[in-house]
Amino acid sequence: MRDRLYDALRSPDISVEEFSEQISTAQVYEYCRITRVSKPRGRPPKAKAGGTHDQ
Repeated sequence: MRDRLYDALRSPDISVEEFSEQISTAQVYEYCRITRVSKPRGRPPKAKAGGTHDQ
C-alpha cells in the first residue's frame, strides 16, 4: 500500500479519484486477502411477554 501512495505522489497521471479507489476498503481487503465477516446490526429481539414461566 505504501508503494501506491508513493506512485500517486510521484505520477501526474494518477488522479485523486483513482488513488481513492485504489485504497478503498474493498480494494485493501482484497489485496491483503481479508474476508470481512459483518456483525449483526440493530437491537436484539425483545423477549416475549410472560417469559418462560407457565401460569
